[in-house]
Amino acid sequence: MYSLGSPIFVKEMNGASPNNVWYIRYNDNEYVLRQCKRNHDYKWLQYIERINDYLLSMGFPVQPILKTAQGNKTVLVCESYWQLSPFICGYELQLGDTGQINKALNLLIRLHNINYLPENPSNPNESVLQWLKNYSYYFDRLEKAILYYYKNKEKAYDYLNKLSNHLENSLASLNLQKYHKLKKAYIHGDFHRGNILFRNTEIVAILDFDTFHYGPRILDVALATLQLTKVRSGSFKLDSKISKEFFSKYSAKQHINEQEQASMVPLLLLYLMPTEKYIYLLAEEKPHLLNWYMEWSLEALTMSYQLKDIIKSMSA
Repeated sequence: MYSLGSPIFVKEMNGASPNNVWYIRYNDNEYVLRQCKRNHDYKWLQYIERINDYLLSMGFPVQPILKTAQGNKTVLVCESYWQLSPFICGYELQLGDTGQINKALNLLIRLHNINYLPENPSNPNESVLQWLKNYSYYFDRLEKAILYYYKNKEKAYDYLNKLSNHLENSLASLNLQKYHKLKKAYIHGDFHRGNILFRNTEIVAILDFDTFHYGPRILDVALATLQLTKVRSGSFKLDSKISKEFFSKYSAKQHINEQEQASMVPLLLLYLMPTEKYIYLLAEEKPHLLNWYMEWSLEALTMSYQLKDIIKSMSA
């Protein structure tokens, strides 16, 4: 479809997402081929094409999505949608490097200050609103999915009980009315170190726009704080000094109001809450990651409460 001939080297690049990704080399040209398992929604993938073009025109460091010989950027083959992009050589943001973290923060602020983007459909991966609208219904469906796939029923019920507690904590202080009053922006939704590539001292690529949507900007700030200011990879323990500096610098440029501060942790809890859809998709595409994901999500939820200390420092 891309008239590239036969590759001379192919390597899987699969991470913790249901998507499948391959590195492919043709002589001197390198590409990333993406099987879009998480988003099997053609209208949404077309929207991401338009967003990608717009961000490139604005000078954002994003991967172009390449066209086939027929001029398509997203193609349907073997019941899956596929996209091809150039491979961008770089290294992940280094935790503890305040210079790199500040550059990532400035790019996040720049993204939040975009005033216009092409009209968008709703993101099929956005789950915060579902919890706010009908948490009982969606938690029942989540419970069925977990009990179906998780063999150790005792551990499954313990896991569900902990998830329920986090959900109740969130909904005790956040509702639909409060949500709709929060200041909205175009947010990345997964601004972690693996999605921020550096070369030398500059950001050369922001990756993975699966979770991009128009939503509360404070959610993006909370996610970025949790992911970029932690002490080390594989843990959610935050470096409190760097976390407070990150949050304070964002607020100094954007001004985070009291309502946003109060919603920071509740939003994060809802966003990180597993969903029936994701459990089924992961179990179908990468079942070996299911146990890991359940442990990861529970730790992320538990450690989200650390951000309350940041909020207190802002109010002091």
